[in-house]
Order: sequence, then C-alpha cells, then structure tokens
Amino acid sequence: MPRVKLAIFGFLQPSYVPRQFTMHCFLNCYIHETKAYLDQLLNVLYLYKKISNDTEELEGRSEDYASLANEFLKKMEKRKWWQL
Repeated sequence: MPRVKLAIFGFLQPSYVPRQFTMHCFLNCYIHETKAYLDQLLNVLYLYKKISNDTEELEGRSEDYASLANEFLKKMEKRKWWQL
C-alpha cells in the first residue's frame, strides 16, 4: 500500500494497534448474522402461512357465494318477467 493510503487510513499513526480476531469474536459476528437471517426466514415463513390461510378462507367464501348465486339463478328462472 502506498504511504498516502496508509496515512489516510490511520495505519501510520503511532497509536494504531492492529485488531486481532479471536475465534470468540469471529463466532459472535457470524452468530449475530445467522440470527438475523433466521429471523428474516421465520418472518417470511409466517407471512407465507398467513397468505396460505387467507387464500383458503377466500376459496371457501367464493364457493359459498357461487352456491348462493346458483340458488338465486334457479329461483329467478322459475319466475316470469312480470313477477319480478
């Protein structure tokens, strides 16, 4: 690295001490990231389950509406236009 870049990043400062990564520090970083990804995954699964349940409910309601519409249609077919 050129001296200019070293000076910019503070590597030439007398107080600079290189950071040593220990296994504990390394694992903590990855455990934190893993927990975040797991939380996101659980959130996506929750939303998927909610959408699935809502879809099933809408299918049931649409079947009920279709059966009511068919009953109404059969009732109206028997009537004459002047009986409406």
